Amino acid sequence: KNPQKAMAILHKMEAFRKEERRGGKETEVKPDVISYNTVLKAWALSDDVDAAKNAQNILNQMEMDNENDVKPNIRSYNTVISATVRDKTEGSVHMAEQVLLRMVRLYREKRSDVMPDVVSFTTLMNGLAKSNEKDKAKKAQRMLRSLQEIYQNGNVEARPNILTYNTILNACAFSTYSDDTREKALLIGISTFNEIRKCEYVDPDSVTYGTMLKICNLTRRSERSEKRRTIMAQRIFEECCSKGLVNKMVMDGLRKSVPQKVYTKIIGPFVTSGEFKMPTEWNYNVRNRKDKH
Repeated sequence: KNPQKAMAILHKMEAFRKEERRGGKETEVKPDVISYNTVLKAWALSDDVDAAKNAQNILNQMEMDNENDVKPNIRSYNTVISATVRDKTEGSVHMAEQVLLRMVRLYREKRSDVMPDVVSFTTLMNGLAKSNEKDKAKKAQRMLRSLQEIYQNGNVEARPNILTYNTILNACAFSTYSDDTREKALLIGISTFNEIRKCEYVDPDSVTYGTMLKICNLTRRSERSEKRRTIMAQRIFEECCSKGLVNKMVMDGLRKSVPQKVYTKIIGPFVTSGEFKMPTEWNYNVRNRKDKH
């Protein structure tokens, strides 16, 4: 929580080791990769304006420092990516992507044995989804393809998970710059959703369905589009019900994506004295479920 203090302790450890080595001694009090990662994590969780810059400087030092025999591991890189995407300045997502690409380059040059994993890509994609980049849905989809390629080439740690896919859906849901952008994001969202449903190693969760209902609202504002949106939203909701994954996010998404009369018709049978009580078969697979919302 106090990166400056953590950094000061790390510098003391580095200085102590240098001093001991000058005297021909080898001390056990020396920084290791855990020491550096602890400081990186402190910067990643910090709101300091220079947090990302400081984290990247430490990573650079770890990559080049032969004196301490400490090289960054996957946690080091992922923490720096996390610190960088948290930086709200323009270009932060691009900078985080450069960290990931550097990891790939060093591996291919046999200067490192560290390759990006699912956390590396998902963290980067999450930053992209929250950014103001106009083509973020398409870029997130491209990142997924890169991750899938690494996984198919034998890196089991790069297997996409449901969080990875949901992050792409989130990028789609918040692509609202123009009708053209919305339409492209809608198509990517539908394609990603269908990919999830066909995937052998992931299953959709409540967030998947809730975000897909948000994506339904990307359709153009016209009578024809409203019918299309309503049909799509109802089908998504029905599938979610069949899997017992309905939660508050899903109900809110349904309410905002269909006409009021349609929403009232769906929940009507479960309203008593003006209060809706969610049927158990709708949410039996939701963790910490609550019948009321």
